[in-house]
Amino acid sequence: MKAKIVFWGILLSLGLYGCKKENENRIMTDKFSIAYLRGSSWVDYSYEVIMENNGKMQVIEDHGISNLHRQSNYTIKHADIDLIKENLADLSLININNSYGFGENAPKDLPVVLIKYKTDYNSDSTVIYSPDKDELPKELVSFLSTIGKLISDIDMQKK
Repeated sequence: MKAKIVFWGILLSLGLYGCKKENENRIMTDKFSIAYLRGSSWVDYSYEVIMENNGKMQVIEDHGISNLHRQSNYTIKHADIDLIKENLADLSLININNSYGFGENAPKDLPVVLIKYKTDYNSDSTVIYSPDKDELPKELVSFLSTIGKLISDIDMQKK
């Protein structure tokens, strides 16, 4: 009986240590800058979003064919900034490829998405075209989902 208690005590200690160790590897950041650019040279279109840790979000949209240009500035809510920081912390733990979706069977006329981020401890970027199913790492998918939802909620609602 005493051996079982010692065994469970050691197992519990290792489990708690493992949880602590996982959280220590995840570095949270206070400073970040994110650039999201979606564009297509086929139709001379670009949509750029820049997000900063101070809550500023700038959108620059150009439609070259129709000669339309729009620049908008917004404020990101504090809760959304915290969500971005969490996603950046997860994303910064992996090395993302320089590009995704440029395979030989990829279509030739889709928009390209460029993501660049910089924090006070890390920076990285990637270009995404037409990725195969499950080609993107889950951390990048989560990050893109969060950024996409924020852009939709903030900018698309104001148009």
